[in-house]
Amino acid sequence: MVLLAVAALKVTLLLSGEKGLYDADPLFAFAPVWIVLMIAATCEAFVGTWCLLDQQETRATTLLVWLANLFALYRFGLWYFGYPANCNCLGRIGDRLGNGADADAWVLKIVFWLFWGGSYVLYILSRLTGNPKKCEFANQSGALLESEVKPKAQPSVSKNNQLQFGR
Repeated sequence: MVLLAVAALKVTLLLSGEKGLYDADPLFAFAPVWIVLMIAATCEAFVGTWCLLDQQETRATTLLVWLANLFALYRFGLWYFGYPANCNCLGRIGDRLGNGADADAWVLKIVFWLFWGGSYVLYILSRLTGNPKKCEFANQSGALLESEVKPKAQPSVSKNNQLQFGR
């Protein structure tokens, strides 16, 4: 759900028409910022939808790690090439909080590390539990899965009118 909300925020930013959206992206100079934002929003929406709909925990967490690593590579690229400013991928958060660029830097760092670290924690937990399906987590409270339910023996009457139990 969080990824879908962030993707929606990026689409809202794209629709706002801010002037910086048409500048060249600091890492991919051949593309304007709005194209990079649209690609990021599409990836986030895809992974968020996949995580909501897929029953296989390991696939969903693998996609989360993939997306987190893409964001990490992008942030590392910005740092490596000396880009001093924060990205405006969610708008100017600091202006809303009243602290300006300092708040932007801290909020984006916290969000990034929570996303990156959290995706790896979920990935490792899904691997440690033996590639579980989401529906199996709900049944660990003692309820049996449908495949584990054994049919009860049905009573029947034999030819000599004796009651018998069995199949």
